[in-house]
Amino acid sequence: IPGQTGQSFTPLSSGNYAVIITVGACSDTSACSNVTVGISDEIFGNQFSLYPNPTLGNVAIDFGKILNEANIEINDVSGKTIYSTRVNGTKTISLEVQNLSNGVYFVKINDGKNEKVLRMMKE
Repeated sequence: IPGQTGQSFTPLSSGNYAVIITVGACSDTSACSNVTVGISDEIFGNQFSLYPNPTLGNVAIDFGKILNEANIEINDVSGKTIYSTRVNGTKTISLEVQNLSNGVYFVKINDGKNEKVLRMMKE
């Protein structure tokens, strides 16, 4: 993505992304990470929210309606899963993130058919 020089980047569309670091005549390319962006209103209601964001400690997710049989993951910017849990028959969940380092994370909610990815900032 021409001109991007920041330490974090949030894609606007789903796809495979890698970073290329160039210093002088040398460059190195990371492994590709698949990023899914978007929401399925069939699974997640229009009121879906993650708060507070940015967060200092705990974060809550409100699904907007009762969500059955879904996996929740917190991934770092490299795509590594840092935390995962399963929900069943709940409208909200609270996640403890105070032990995470400051930075950008992605919260992925997946029911096996549809997926939602939210960007979360830990301060």
